[in-house]
Amino acid sequence: MNVINKTLSQMEIFLDLSSSEIEDIEKLGKVKKFARGETIFSQGQEAKSAYVVIEGRVKVYKIGADGRTTILHIFGPKDMFGEAVMFSGKSYPAFAQALEDSEIFYMPKSDFLTLVEAKPKVALKMLGAQAMM
Repeated sequence: MNVINKTLSQMEIFLDLSSSEIEDIEKLGKVKKFARGETIFSQGQEAKSAYVVIEGRVKVYKIGADGRTTILHIFGPKDMFGEAVMFSGKSYPAFAQALEDSEIFYMPKSDFLTLVEAKPKVALKMLGAQAMM
């Protein structure tokens, strides 16, 4: 089992899925490495992907009109981010930046939506996770 498969299979939203279903999810996405300080997505950018931290940490933040930075959340391994905004059809409301060298698994919007439609349990777990935030 590779690190991506292991990470996905340990995530709360994927716990009820079989190993073959996890492999199918893994095939939907790609992995990209981000250097410390590198931007993953920008505020106002079209929401095109859902992201999972495999290694490293990611900061999601906004910059106010006064130029001040407000950190909204810090994500670590096994955390998913960027998925909620895809359902609204809007752009990302904040920036995401690697706090350290990070490895990120991402799924394009169309593939992610297909997954959620095919696996209602995943959608319900995501809603539950969003309610806890």
